[in-house]
This record gives sequence, C-alpha cells and structure tokens, in this order.
Amino acid sequence: MKSKRFLTILQLILAFAFFSAWSNVFMVPIPYSLPDFDNQLYTIRVNGTDTLVLADGTFTLNETIIVEDSATLIIENATVVFDTASYTVIESYDNGTVHIEGSVIERGLWHYLRFHDSSNVSILRSEIKEIRNDGSANVKIDASSIGVVNNWGSSHFTLANSSVGTVSSYESSCTVVYDSTVNGIGALQSSDSMISNSTIGDTTLGFISNSNVML
Repeated sequence: MKSKRFLTILQLILAFAFFSAWSNVFMVPIPYSLPDFDNQLYTIRVNGTDTLVLADGTFTLNETIIVEDSATLIIENATVVFDTASYTVIESYDNGTVHIEGSVIERGLWHYLRFHDSSNVSILRSEIKEIRNDGSANVKIDASSIGVVNNWGSSHFTLANSSVGTVSSYESSCTVVYDSTVNGIGALQSSDSMISNSTIGDTTLGFISNSNVML
C-alpha cells in the first residue's frame, strides 16, 4: 500500500514539473533569417549570383540587407528608409557587389554600411551616415556626402569629389582621398593614407605607430 501511495505521489510531482516546464515554453514563428546582435529579426539575403534592385522610388524596409557570395545589390535614384532595430542596414560578404547611385539611405539618426571580405562597392552622388570596411573590401566613393568612414584589415578605400566628417584607417588598410573636403583624418597601426588636393578641417589629425601618410 505504501509503495503504491509513493508511486502515486511521485507521478503527481513529475506531472506538475512537466506542466510547469511546458507552460514556460513560448512558440514563436521562425524568421526567414537569423537575428543579429541588435535584435534585428528579419534580413533580406541576396546570395548566389542573384541581383536585388531598388530604383526610382522611396522604399521603406523592416529588413536589413545582406549581400553574400557573388550576389549584387543595386540602389539607384532611390530613398531607402530602414525601419529596423539594427544600425547596420546594409552588409556585404564574400565577393558581393554593392552599387549605390543618386540615392539616400536613412534610418533614424544614424546607420552603418559594413563591407567585408572581397566586397566590391561603388557609391556615387549619395548620402550615407557611416561606412565600415574590413577584410580586403574595395570601396570607392565619388561625389557623395559621408558622415564617418572606418577602415580595417587590408581594405582599400577611395574618396573623390566628396565631403566626409572623419576618415580613420587601422591595421594595413589603404585610404586614398583627393579633391574632397574632410573634417578629420586618422591613420593608425600600419595603415597607408594618401591625401591630395583636398581640404582638411579643424578636427585633430592623428598619425600613430607605423602608419604611412602622404599629404
């Protein structure tokens, strides 16, 4: 009798524990991309050899955009407004290509465009808040307005006929600036910076360590 009563009590305890654990499980829909560190739930992924074009209009997106493999993103004559949790609104990897021309990128007060690996990027006559480059990304800016640029790795950044708040170069990155207005330039570690026929503003210039700077 006692053993049966013990088994009954044990079953009740296990049943209660199972119900408690089950009641604390929340079933949520699976997003079509993984969340990033900014709690961004949804991302448009352009991969393989696909091409995504946003042109001739205003686009409001709840998703960030990631370009992978040998895919291409083209934004032309457009205003793209990102209503996202993530500050990083466009990102490219591998051999991805990004071309932005005659366009404005918006997301609240600030946003980042990040280019990695061997990304090939061209930005013409456009407005961007901040660009971050690393790996061996090749990024060319012409006739545009950029808030901040940060270069890492062995990335190559070229700025022409443009205005930018600050440009900072780290590691072994290479920065070329000509016919532009720059509020401040910093070169650190073993980076290379070449500046010609440009106006440097009143922000303190910092040239540190083994950096190579040509003015």
